[in-house]
Amino acid sequence: MEKILFIHDDSPGNFRALTFAISLAGKMDAQLLLAHTFLPAKVRREKVIAGNTGSKLTRIPDTSPALPESNANKTCELNILGMNAKQAAQLINKEGVRMIIKVAVEYHTPTSLNLDTLLNHIYCPLLLIPDNWSLKDMERIAYLADLRYCQTHIVRYLANLAAACGANLSVVHLTKHGMVHMDEAYAHQLFNEQVRRKVKYEQLGFNYTRETNLIKAADVLTNGMHNDLLVMTKNRYHYNELVGPAINSTLPSHIHCPLLIFPG
Repeated sequence: MEKILFIHDDSPGNFRALTFAISLAGKMDAQLLLAHTFLPAKVRREKVIAGNTGSKLTRIPDTSPALPESNANKTCELNILGMNAKQAAQLINKEGVRMIIKVAVEYHTPTSLNLDTLLNHIYCPLLLIPDNWSLKDMERIAYLADLRYCQTHIVRYLANLAAACGANLSVVHLTKHGMVHMDEAYAHQLFNEQVRRKVKYEQLGFNYTRETNLIKAADVLTNGMHNDLLVMTKNRYHYNELVGPAINSTLPSHIHCPLLIFPG
């Protein structure tokens, strides 16, 4: 059984992202691991013993989304409290986690887990969900890459994800800075030979563009073409242009939908 890890913290929108993680784990028939980066408040009830007038009842409301019956037995905790990013990555790799999910907040807040360092040491992608994103099923997934550097194993991974969600998947060709544009006919031929032939998924498509302004391209992909998930590889050209040299608990203002980042 595959494993999805949710980094559980007290950021705004955390439980909204957790709700999405629960739904996705159900679709993928995966085990959901909860990794707390803070000590969660729990409801503690102290029995009132006769004659003990000093007893108190501490009640802290539990705002976590309820786990569906079918998912309850597939959820457990992974203890990373007190670990730095390298230590957490070592444990995550040992557990064979296939995806990490975390909420992304509008403004940077201090976090005990350095996401940039984590991405440098894990084997699986990190999914960041904006705290103000309206929860919905993923229907369109876009993988941004210069087709000449498109990684087939990533497309294959995304095809499995798309199949579980019943989503369309497209490889979006954006020419790497400093390289000449590919002829469109040749690009389609290369896609068919190097990608489609190796990845068997009926809803896999190709999007060719000559757009050089990546912020404008990201806007078209999300607001114009209504993609629900953008996919990039860390430290590659498109990632560095759209996200920056390092990732923390925030997403750039020009990325309005969830972002899936593969280790570079």
